[in-house]
Amino acid sequence: MKISSWILAAVAALTARSAHGVQAGRRRSPTLHFLDDDQALCLDGSPGAFYLTPATEGSRSEDTWVIFFEGGGWCFTEEDCLARSRSTALNSVGSTVALGSFPNTNVRYQQSILGGPQAQVCAFNPALCEANFVYLVYCDGNSFAGGRADPLAINGSLVYFRGKRILDAALSALGAFGLDHATEVLVTGDSAGGLATILHADAVAAAVAAQSSSLRKAKALPLSGFFPLLDTVQGLPVFAGQMQQAFATHNASAGVPQACVAAVADPSYVWTCNTSPGALASVATPIFILNSAYDAWATSCIFTLDADEAACGAAPGWGLPCVGDSSPLGTVAAIFGPADLCDEAQVSALNDQWRPGFLASLEATGVLGRNGSGAFVHTCHTHTAENLPLWSTIASDGGEAMVNAVANWWAEDEPAAAKPTYFAPCTWSVAAPHQCNPTCNPLGVLGDVMRTAAA
Repeated sequence: MKISSWILAAVAALTARSAHGVQAGRRRSPTLHFLDDDQALCLDGSPGAFYLTPATEGSRSEDTWVIFFEGGGWCFTEEDCLARSRSTALNSVGSTVALGSFPNTNVRYQQSILGGPQAQVCAFNPALCEANFVYLVYCDGNSFAGGRADPLAINGSLVYFRGKRILDAALSALGAFGLDHATEVLVTGDSAGGLATILHADAVAAAVAAQSSSLRKAKALPLSGFFPLLDTVQGLPVFAGQMQQAFATHNASAGVPQACVAAVADPSYVWTCNTSPGALASVATPIFILNSAYDAWATSCIFTLDADEAACGAAPGWGLPCVGDSSPLGTVAAIFGPADLCDEAQVSALNDQWRPGFLASLEATGVLGRNGSGAFVHTCHTHTAENLPLWSTIASDGGEAMVNAVANWWAEDEPAAAKPTYFAPCTWSVAAPHQCNPTCNPLGVLGDVMRTAAA
């Protein structure tokens, strides 16, 4: 999902004024690296890639690494993936062809360094602002889990499904840049990259440990990456069917957590290991879920998807302005539209069907009772706000800012002894203006961001 251009421009301008090390000439410059592996290929056959920003020299974070999975939805069918493979624009999620000409102007990459765990502005990311940052470019269509050995010929084009190979090749290549002596690593990502964080947390931790004998901490932080397998408002299991289809299309059996695969009693349900609820139950790495219980993408593209899967938010009685589709206009309205744009019937459905289903699905994974792990579940009608400066202003009912909750969780060095943390969400009010958490007001939050950046 993309954010509106005016908010991106406003935040970019504000962070440039910050007194925390990102003034002109002081921002640490990223470099774009294409993978030198003829098997680590995007959907269109172009090479996988990553951006690397080195740690602040001489800082205490020189051997700390943040490995970020880019998001961008999924392609469920062969036809979906073919369409992605034929899009070679700068912000394509199926190709890296255009990146070489504009190596550091990828909009999604630029968004990721403004806030969240990759932010170089220490006011917005006090725990990790000086670390090494790796941004894994998303171009495989299934959260870096695909594993077809041979490409498929689809309507005259070859399409490659090599997501797991891209990840493995990137981790191997990063050893030469210092990952081989990492002492701390945070695995993170947003949206489909949040799912990738869940799918690959253990594999990344193991791969880094195999390279670095100094590794003492590995944790995972999925951002807007928990997608429950809930029915639509019409009672149809559409999203579950889509994820099952994606698993088959990408041949992801070897790219999903093998602990999950081993735990599935019925082989016909191995596809659930390609989903957030299925994979999360088997993750051993300490993990902290950041997510909205009213996530704008999920309420639109899971809960109110229409029966024939034609459009997000198009179920009868829905659509803009409460939840929208995934077009640019719909995205902006869905992410930043306040809750008072929903009517009473829609709020009742979200409160009575979606919210309890979301929380029950999360609780069933066991992560909320796991030492060293936990969740910060808020009620803001957003998607990937956890990867923006907004994470420094979104707070729990008790007043704990999300960024501080993450910093406290990251600072804990003995996860086996740490108590699980869970910030439970409030419930929207049926009466207008509906929103139960005042820190979710997008205009009010933006004002807070402005004041923070200008301080």
